[in-house]
Amino acid sequence: MELVTGKAGVPHVSSADDGRRIAGEVGAGSYVLQTGGRLAPSLVDANTVRFATGDMIVQGRHIGLTAPEDVKVASGTQGKKRTDYICVHYKRDVSGANPTLVETVEWTVLQGTPGTDATAPSVPAGSILDGDADVTVPVCSVSFDGLTTGEPKLLIPELTPLATLGDSVSQAVLLLSEDLTVPGGKMRVEVYDVPAIRELVMRVSGNVKSTGKFFTDYYTTGKIPKDKLPSTSVNCALAQYEGTWGRFCARGCIVDDGRARLSLIAPQAIQTGYTTECHISYAF
Repeated sequence: MELVTGKAGVPHVSSADDGRRIAGEVGAGSYVLQTGGRLAPSLVDANTVRFATGDMIVQGRHIGLTAPEDVKVASGTQGKKRTDYICVHYKRDVSGANPTLVETVEWTVLQGTPGTDATAPSVPAGSILDGDADVTVPVCSVSFDGLTTGEPKLLIPELTPLATLGDSVSQAVLLLSEDLTVPGGKMRVEVYDVPAIRELVMRVSGNVKSTGKFFTDYYTTGKIPKDKLPSTSVNCALAQYEGTWGRFCARGCIVDDGRARLSLIAPQAIQTGYTTECHISYAF
């Protein structure tokens, strides 16, 4: 055990310590912060992508651009399509008998293979949080159609500031509320619009009890407005339980026509009631 944020008499706080803390606070993935120009990518010419100023968190590491930076990409191929990834390349010096352990980041481009389809390149496995010394993280994609270079697109989401999240709680608008009859009881499905963060939140609460296994989809009759539908219909885990009373899983989804779908899965009997209340967000 180590007291990281405490005086030890010698230097003892490492970038790995800070990285774990940041990842625990904001998430273990990669995110753009709402600072500067938010790293907005733009096409300077067919072979140059420019990133605006800003900051990002990449697997717990804070990376900043205090001035716009240009990244070169290779030309497209006549009659072929291609997708490239512009990546952050993280390295830690572990070479030799006495490695410096100095950490650096730079831009690197993973080039896709030209073909009839724009197939994305494979990304080398690795994780900064797992202690890997050479990690490549895609942050932007560029597509090519013949010799034409498409507009670059960020692959990592923008992180919503805590102040905005706090304000958004009071701004949530209930779009749908309906009770669904399930084995042994009812479950209420609620869908909220949170305009401040442009997300939908699904909340499910209730009780399930069954003497046998079941796998059933339940749909609301009510629908959310078309202008609030998420861009894709994706199943998301709402709850999972395994214990003395059996196994149980719930999944939620907003389907294309605006109804909410609740999928309940029990591979064996549930011997007692089970209550769950969970939230799922959809960017739209």
